[in-house]
Amino acid sequence: MFLIGCVLASATFGSVARSQATTPGGIRADGVAAVVRGRDGSGAVVILRSDVELRARLLLLRARPERVPTGPIPIRLLRTVTDELVGEALIAREAQRVQVATPTNADIGRERVRIEESVGGASRLRAFLQAVVGSEGEIDEMAERRAWVNIFLTLNLEGATVVTDADVIRVFESGQHPFLGQSLEEAREPIRVWLSRGAMERAVSRWVAVLRTRNVVRIAPDLERAEDVAPEIEVADPRAARRGAAETP
Repeated sequence: MFLIGCVLASATFGSVARSQATTPGGIRADGVAAVVRGRDGSGAVVILRSDVELRARLLLLRARPERVPTGPIPIRLLRTVTDELVGEALIAREAQRVQVATPTNADIGRERVRIEESVGGASRLRAFLQAVVGSEGEIDEMAERRAWVNIFLTLNLEGATVVTDADVIRVFESGQHPFLGQSLEEAREPIRVWLSRGAMERAVSRWVAVLRTRNVVRIAPDLERAEDVAPEIEVADPRAARRGAAETP
């Protein structure tokens, strides 16, 4: 889980290797993956390695639903997921700092449902957690954090993801999209979702870049050295975009 409190970043990574622990099954490991704090040292957020592993395994499960990913995780994927969690922590921290509306139980519940649906439903998620020695509490915390992020983005990115019919037609006619072989009517909504998702990702990246300049981010040395490129884990079927923007858990 995320730990929020007064944490001295300078003392965080010295004991990373010593603090790692695995379960009897050897699946979960702990220790510190990253720390996010204000430049004045306030409001430190510690991202644990178990946070990173759980998110990475959820991504792998979503991409390859035929098997639960309990084996070693590529270091590049761990680094990419760490960066994603750092981005979420920065946005959630900013949302609380500027006192945007607090997520309601309904907001958090919707995020929980999205996480469940992203891996094939609630029963599939429960089986996954049992296999990787995860907890429902970790998923609840993930959902709450995503609810904070969603509120902030809704308030600050209004209009950023609007895709017009003209945009859709222009991209369709260019052939620069993953829905080749479909008619305009077949591809219209998938292209709209695909363009909207891309616009959202770019807008979020800009926000995270800005927030990184306002805060201090420390990443564990082994993850810092990892290549910041994830292996391919996307679901190959582009028709999945018909179901809405892909939501990373």
